[in-house]
Amino acid sequence: MSPKTTITLIIFAIALGITALLIWPKYQEVAVFKLRAEEARENLQLKEQYFLSLKDAAQELERYEPELSKIDSAFPSEPSLPSLFKFLQETSSQNGLILKSIGTFSTSVHPEKPGPEETRFDIGVSGSYPSFKNFLLEIEKSGRLIEVESVSIYPPSGGEGGAVPVFPTGEPYFYFTFKIKVYSYPR
Repeated sequence: MSPKTTITLIIFAIALGITALLIWPKYQEVAVFKLRAEEARENLQLKEQYFLSLKDAAQELERYEPELSKIDSAFPSEPSLPSLFKFLQETSSQNGLILKSIGTFSTSVHPEKPGPEETRFDIGVSGSYPSFKNFLLEIEKSGRLIEVESVSIYPPSGGEGGAVPVFPTGEPYFYFTFKIKVYSYPR
């Protein structure tokens, strides 16, 4: 080989080496960019599939809207005691009872175990036994989840001269106390 050819080959090799050294990092950057772009594309596809599944689930839940609204009314997010007291007042009067007292209420929350909150309180009503029975049936049929825990019945006490108060139908006038538990589900 002639010295010119050797020098040309050496210069060519050096030029090729310098070019490779300058281009190789850019090539690696492009390869990394392509890899990240592919990962982003796959991630986007997964998110699109996830949102489509959420959309399908939302459409499925829309078919059960009446049932879900019943659950929402049975488990409100807070006890809403004024509306519950109004319901108890109206239901007792519709069934021929007199609401005498509502008191001693407590709320129990179990932070270690997620679930519904329980609110308990005592209620006193007076009236006939059939009216009280109908009242309890109305409470049981209500949309709210109300649980009657205990019932106490006090016989009518004699008034003046020991006369027992009775309704025009001849039914005796009792005093009923009971404890109820109402559930709410904080969201």
